[in-house]
Amino acid sequence: MKGAILYTGGKDSHYALIDAWLNHDIEPAVLVIVRPRRSDSWMFHSVNAIWATLHADAMDVPYEVVEVSGEKEVEIDELRDSLEKIISRYGCEAIVTGAVASRYQKERVDRLAKDLGVKHVAPLWLRDQREVFLAESELIDFMFVAVQAYGLSESVLGMPIRYLGPHRLLQTFSKYGISPVGEGGEFETFVLSSPLMKRAVCVRKARILWSAHAWSGYYVIEDAGLC
Repeated sequence: MKGAILYTGGKDSHYALIDAWLNHDIEPAVLVIVRPRRSDSWMFHSVNAIWATLHADAMDVPYEVVEVSGEKEVEIDELRDSLEKIISRYGCEAIVTGAVASRYQKERVDRLAKDLGVKHVAPLWLRDQREVFLAESELIDFMFVAVQAYGLSESVLGMPIRYLGPHRLLQTFSKYGISPVGEGGEFETFVLSSPLMKRAVCVRKARILWSAHAWSGYYVIEDAGLC
């Protein structure tokens, strides 16, 4: 079965791709990379999303970049229009997402899939978040590119998980009540390498934007390529 992967470049969408391929026999026919024009989109990540195209190149998987307004609910209709064409073009029978606990996202993609006559496969849905985080950390290398939670400081931005230590981070998550997968928007990630990628991503230039008052910040990639 061919699948259209709703792909952000983060750990959850990448791990969902792997799980769907290995355990659900869904071949990734195309990565659908959604770029919201607003940073406060309810559905989609905006930080460094465009660099997810490097993952497509590293995995030899086609990609389609879809721009949406980022406005609540409107962006769903905009995505539906684009997905209809993409699903037809690549012969997809399923949409794959990395949703773990967000009912808002899961229900809307469920509705999209029903409207488009395909399955919605969310292999991480309602799995234990600590177990998902550890499994992701063992299989893929990723870094934090956004932090929006007290307890996570500027020092984690741009740092690969292998240096931060997943078990140490889980202790921090537990102490401050942070979702281990960042499902509440506490943090966002970007994958650097995985077994599916023939080459890793090398960040050549980036800058950190940090607001101590809001206890939030971003690692903005300005130049990157495949190593």
